[in-house]
Amino acid sequence: MDIPDPKDRYFGSLSSTAIAVYNGANIVRTHDVDKDFCNFIRMAKIIRDHRKNWI
Repeated sequence: MDIPDPKDRYFGSLSSTAIAVYNGANIVRTHDVDKDFCNFIRMAKIIRDHRKNWI
């Protein structure tokens, strides 16, 4: 996406990490973790763990 300032890449990191968790990752390495980031990742894990019950 050619975003030069790392502070502006938060949502890219967030979405990439959420996709990795949804696809089965249990450990991720990332920077700038905050409360919202953790909640977003928890939600991706909940969706992953319960998706078979929704289909």
